[in-house]
Amino acid sequence: MTKKRDVKLDIINVLAILAVVTLHHNGLTYHYDDSPAWVSSFAADCVFYWAVPVFFMLSGVNLIGYRERYSNKEYAVKRIQRAVFPFLFWSLAMLGLKYALGFLSLEGETFGSVVKMILTYKVESVYWFFGPLFAAYLVIPVLSVLRNDHKILLYITVLNFIFVSLIPILKAMFGFYWTLDVPVTGGLLIYVTAGYLLKMHNPPLKARILIYITGIAGLLFRFIYTYVKTKEAGELDSTIKSYGAFHAVFFSIAVFVFLMNIKWEDIIPERFNSLITELSGCSFGIFLIHRIVMLCEQKYMEFDIHSIYWRTIMIFVTYFISLVIVYIIRKIPYLRRIMG
Repeated sequence: MTKKRDVKLDIINVLAILAVVTLHHNGLTYHYDDSPAWVSSFAADCVFYWAVPVFFMLSGVNLIGYRERYSNKEYAVKRIQRAVFPFLFWSLAMLGLKYALGFLSLEGETFGSVVKMILTYKVESVYWFFGPLFAAYLVIPVLSVLRNDHKILLYITVLNFIFVSLIPILKAMFGFYWTLDVPVTGGLLIYVTAGYLLKMHNPPLKARILIYITGIAGLLFRFIYTYVKTKEAGELDSTIKSYGAFHAVFFSIAVFVFLMNIKWEDIIPERFNSLITELSGCSFGIFLIHRIVMLCEQKYMEFDIHSIYWRTIMIFVTYFISLVIVYIIRKIPYLRRIMG
């Protein structure tokens, strides 16, 4: 069975990768100095924090129902081809590039230690994304059996919220903790099930308003709490920084619901649908290589991370350069596989 393309999901995909590039161009967040540049960078980090959770929500939307389109074997092969192989290829490519540009030293490293660097995301820190992604891929075959049992999927989502999103943050803030190992909780699984359920059951207007209110509250909570604690400590406070934290869940779900309910067909003419689909198809490749583009920009254009141009205009430059590279590679037989 062929799945009908939902252009709305493609639009969200494109916006999410732009948000990811924005986050990484505002890496000043992790170098606290209480300057206006740092404050604006941290604000950008908070505002675009939804990017990674929304990617997991899209994975839930696209994959939980995979059994209606192909077999378990095909699912496994597709995941290896589209995620595992590109991760390994670009980790090695990043290793070579960073070494060549002087960003990384391999002196004293052994084959085993290099493998460890790759598997622990020391070669490229943003590739941490693959850890929870692979974990989600391993669980999705189980979730797919429950694709029509939405009450059980909701139950799993609630369990994840309690034991992953809420209790760990209460522990970090107040020392409260209740340890209980629940097999269906962990990682960013909450977004996989939440995305699927929200796609299948669009909340009514009153519920959406409540979701938006909690989303804004989650955004403000993270910004205010972290800013105050950071000023007190004189260094970035990461106590509540987690994509699985309740404030991130509230905010990310609010953004996802909001984007899903925009009447994009009234904004973007239908004739652009094929272009949007093409852009969406390049998003994963852009994630894989945009850090390489950023390293080259910093190396040869000597941008300061405090620069307003680096944190704004260069976001779109990086995206466009990455897009062109990915688009060209995707058009070359065999090579296109390295882009997922």
